[in-house]
Amino acid sequence: MVGQTYHVTFATHDRRLLFDDFWLARDVTRLFGGLDYHGETRTHVLMLMPDHVHWLFTLETGSLGRVMSRAKSRSAHVVKSRRPEIEVVWQKDYFDHALRAEESFRAVGEYVLANPVRAGLVEQSGDYPHWFAEWV
Repeated sequence: MVGQTYHVTFATHDRRLLFDDFWLARDVTRLFGGLDYHGETRTHVLMLMPDHVHWLFTLETGSLGRVMSRAKSRSAHVVKSRRPEIEVVWQKDYFDHALRAEESFRAVGEYVLANPVRAGLVEQSGDYPHWFAEWV
């Protein structure tokens, strides 16, 4: 629903560690910014982990399904252009949670930003390179 804030998580096919490639991860992270630029979403937090994505955004136009389809297909195109041996980039499904009025997207965002620490990839969230938070 337009105006709704969502926390969406989706994983690479077979949980393949595609985004441990720094430059590929940068290109895919930049792609999500393009959805904001075109007015489809307003990203609050984006965390691109080696094998999955956490994305907290407000839907500005269209539908959640359409935005997810675009995000996955456009990012798959980027991945396949750099790694042509990869046939399937993303798992078909995704998990979405529509935030309720009483939920703070800032609290959800802070949880998302702590993912690399919980995964043991870095000691501090800010040390992980593939993320965006609108308040930082």
